[in-house]
Amino acid sequence: PLLCGFVGRNEQTGHPSQKPVAVIERIVLMGTARGDLVVDLMSGAGTSAVAAYNNERFSIVCDISEEYTAIAEKRLGVHRISLPGSLTERIDETLNGLRAKKFRMPFKNGRLSEEVDISRDHQLTLAMK
Repeated sequence: PLLCGFVGRNEQTGHPSQKPVAVIERIVLMGTARGDLVVDLMSGAGTSAVAAYNNERFSIVCDISEEYTAIAEKRLGVHRISLPGSLTERIDETLNGLRAKKFRMPFKNGRLSEEVDISRDHQLTLAMK
C-alpha cells in the first residue's frame, strides 16, 4: 500500500494537501513508461509534474487555483501557456453543460462502474458503486 506521510521541509510549498514527490513518483512509474505523458488536471503545486520530469516523462498540469498555479510555475521553472479565447469559451461551455450532471463509465473489466459528479464549484467527485 502507498502511505502518504508529511512532506519534508525541502518539498513544502504551502499547499494544504501536498503529497511527497516519492509517493507520486511510484504512481507515475506504475502507470507510465519513459517518454509517456502525465496529465494532472488538479495539480495543485505541481508535484506530479516534478515526479514526471524526474522520471523522464512529459507532463501537462493545471489547477483552478491561481495561487497554486503560480507556485507550480515557480517550482518547475516554467511559464503557463495562454489558450485562444475561442478555446477557453468552449471549455467553459462544456463545463457549464456538465456541472451537476451524473453519468456512468465502465472500468476495464466491465463489471465495475464509477459515478462521476461535476458540481457547481468545479470539484470532480468519483464514487465507486
